[in-house]
Amino acid sequence: MPSVAVKENHLTYNGKKYFRGGAEDVMLGALGEKRTPLFGQNYLEVKDQILVPAAAKVEVTEVSIDFTATSKTDFKTDVSVEGIPGKLSGGVVFDRLRSGELVLLKLSVLPNTMMGLLGGDYAKMVMMYDWGNDARVAHQIFVVVRAELRNVYNNSQNLSVTANVDGITLSPTLTTSQTGSQRVVVSKNSVFAYLLAKVEWDKKEARHGRKKIVTLNDDQWGMS
Repeated sequence: MPSVAVKENHLTYNGKKYFRGGAEDVMLGALGEKRTPLFGQNYLEVKDQILVPAAAKVEVTEVSIDFTATSKTDFKTDVSVEGIPGKLSGGVVFDRLRSGELVLLKLSVLPNTMMGLLGGDYAKMVMMYDWGNDARVAHQIFVVVRAELRNVYNNSQNLSVTANVDGITLSPTLTTSQTGSQRVVVSKNSVFAYLLAKVEWDKKEARHGRKKIVTLNDDQWGMS
């Protein structure tokens, strides 16, 4: 199983490089413009959000961290963790991830699914078109959660995941032997890294004043 190598401005997982700049402002489905300042980290300037319903089939995967390729000095940003008041310093998050008290989850929406969500909100699709070449949507994110929440997400086939402005809600299907509520809301401030997608527009439709998406292409950290 591939593991995550964390750096201050990005992380690498399964050959892909994910952004970390401004991650606390990003949510699954966040819309905005990619900024590449001369000094500082590249980041998504969040301007809006496309809502991700349970029907979108969000994939949830717990991932391990390669601590031989990851240093505590790369954990400089405070992080909010579901169920823990306030924020934890980057160093504390590093130590608790290493001890297994916290875990890193990857949540992803397939590009075709995200394309369908965008196509269902024409106003936001037009807004992205008007942003031009820098328009992006966040379709994969990493979040930090407490390890004891494993029973909530350990069977993603029975897990409903929704994302809106309040955060991400994980709602597993309870069996007849389970009692109580297992619903968990993960704050957007828990987002640790994210992957962006760039829209490829239908040029023929655009010439007629209509906006139509052909596909979404991954835009990794380090790409132009």
